[in-house]
Amino acid sequence: RYAVGMVVRDEHGTVLQYLMKSNGGGLSQREAESEAMLMAIGWVREMGYERCIFETDCQPVALAINGSDVDFSEFGTTIAACRRQLHQQPHYTVSWVRRNRNGMTHELARRSPYLVSIFLGVTPPNLCDSFVKDICTR
Repeated sequence: RYAVGMVVRDEHGTVLQYLMKSNGGGLSQREAESEAMLMAIGWVREMGYERCIFETDCQPVALAINGSDVDFSEFGTTIAACRRQLHQQPHYTVSWVRRNRNGMTHELARRSPYLVSIFLGVTPPNLCDSFVKDICTR
């Protein structure tokens, strides 16, 4: 199994929503990260956000999405789907950040591997308070 953690913040770093989810296994790390990115793009798009910066601590995913290489593997197929979604939303971008700048999403994912359904929230859970404070004071 692999777990997903996503956070939507405003321009001030305030958490607006978060998502925790667990998925079936059988994927490499970069495949799981690319699937999570595709899910994040769809989730944010469904909520109606028109401008968004997607941050990932998986550099191969950010590089692949922002690149132009064609890859017919499972990873490449998911990357192509991400690119199509991003192409439809001209104010969506993907960037790579170091894991220490992505602590809250990493912690959400770390605590999600055995969830049986998607968990959505509109305020940060207590387990993430320290990450929110840390990120906002850097």
